[in-house]
Amino acid sequence: MNKTTEIFFKNEIECNKLTRKIFITTIITTIITWILNTLGIFLFNKSHMTLAFIIGELSLTIPVIYDTIKPANNTYKKYIYIGGATSFIVFSNLFLVHHIIPLFIFPILVAGLYFNKKLTINTIIINSVLLTASQIGSYFIGAVPDNNFSNFRNYIVLGVMVRIAFTIALSNTMLKICDRVVAILNDLISSKEHTELLEKNQKSINISLELLDSMGDLEKSSFVMSDTNQRIAEETTGVLQNTVKNVKDINNINEKVSDIVETIQELNNKSEHINSLSENVNDKTIENKDKITIATQNMNKIYHSMDNCKNTIAHFEEQSNEISNIINLITEISAQTKLLSLNASIEAARAGEHGRGFAVVATEINNLSSQTKESVENIAHIIENVISNIGEVVRAMDESVQLTKDGLSSIKIAENASLEITNFNQLMTEEIHGIYESKSL
Repeated sequence: MNKTTEIFFKNEIECNKLTRKIFITTIITTIITWILNTLGIFLFNKSHMTLAFIIGELSLTIPVIYDTIKPANNTYKKYIYIGGATSFIVFSNLFLVHHIIPLFIFPILVAGLYFNKKLTINTIIINSVLLTASQIGSYFIGAVPDNNFSNFRNYIVLGVMVRIAFTIALSNTMLKICDRVVAILNDLISSKEHTELLEKNQKSINISLELLDSMGDLEKSSFVMSDTNQRIAEETTGVLQNTVKNVKDINNINEKVSDIVETIQELNNKSEHINSLSENVNDKTIENKDKITIATQNMNKIYHSMDNCKNTIAHFEEQSNEISNIINLITEISAQTKLLSLNASIEAARAGEHGRGFAVVATEINNLSSQTKESVENIAHIIENVISNIGEVVRAMDESVQLTKDGLSSIKIAENASLEITNFNQLMTEEIHGIYESKSL
């Protein structure tokens, strides 16, 4: 299971819990409304109200009972909840008609909680078809006469079609919200992947520090090479001095033959030692040159990797800025929902005693809109902090890229210097080896 699937699976579990609470609240509200109508506070037809109450309570209670019996999460629960919500609205509309218009989007709101576009679209279609059928049915059974329409044609064109069109428009807004929230979740998942990328960059920085330590070792080796070259120069100077001395002694060869033999033997030993030292220095120099070349290649890879990371994080910073625009869109939709609840309250007030019970539901929708606005403001504050942190990461990456670039330049300078030292030592080794072979002849 990848990260995206895991997040949506957890969301489905939480949505089932939230939908269960919403159903329980709706059940209690419906019971209170039926009791008030029975006591004569509301003026609905008691038989129609009782039928709507019984069927509606069954539609809401069955999903809650199923969830209680089988608390383990499964993919069928959301369909059961949405089916119950649709059944509740359709049968309530059949007997109570225009008094429950504000509740037409109730099943769509339940489907929208799951952030599943296909599920929401199917719910919109089914809900629209069944509501149309229930409104036509209520006209023929004469559940609650609507004096605003003089005949069946006006009832269909000016009543049913307008209500369904209004419901579909609100449903489309809900669908857009679902799409944007899914996009936001995907961006947040990408941010976790970028965090892992930063951890890899930290490892690259550690490797860079190890390379710097290696450069220190190379510097020490250079000092050792310098000391060795100094010793070679001293030994060579000694050889030249002894050679001059031998030339002078040749004039007295008959007197100092034994001294000349001893001196030649001493020169032979020193020449062998010098040749061995020169070969060792040449090998060390070539080895150091290879190490510096490898270090240069590794630093080049680190530089390109960090530069790519910098570009990726900068792109993520641009995407994070788009999240703020989405938050503003959600805030505007929340305000429109609040205005819708106010219009519903006005319609309920126009209905007089018949609409008093559903004014309570409109108030609940208004409270839900206010809570949504507060949650969106909290999310906006969190997003602002995330964007600020991303800016700091971008600046830190810029500094890291520059430091890596400077380190790469330093290594290239050291590589050039090492190459010159290698060439010089090779020439010196060839000269000393030639001198040794000439002496051997």
